[in-house]
Amino acid sequence: MSKNAAFAPCLTLKVVAPAVEFYKKAFGVEEVLIVKNEDGSVHVAELAFEGLTFHLHQEMPGSASKRAPQ
Repeated sequence: MSKNAAFAPCLTLKVVAPAVEFYKKAFGVEEVLIVKNEDGSVHVAELAFEGLTFHLHQEMPGSASKRAPQ
């Protein structure tokens, strides 16, 4: 069994694309993965900063765990 563990924090937002651009400009994060909805909007963004990974996830109406902060 591996003793290495990974944890990637997730921030849920109503609209993801502007946040991706903000983190890229403000902190120089790298896009690792972008998953888009059928309408072209960003549903999930996996970003990396100095070797650490975090996710931005679009709010999913009807899901208690995928709602943006009010």
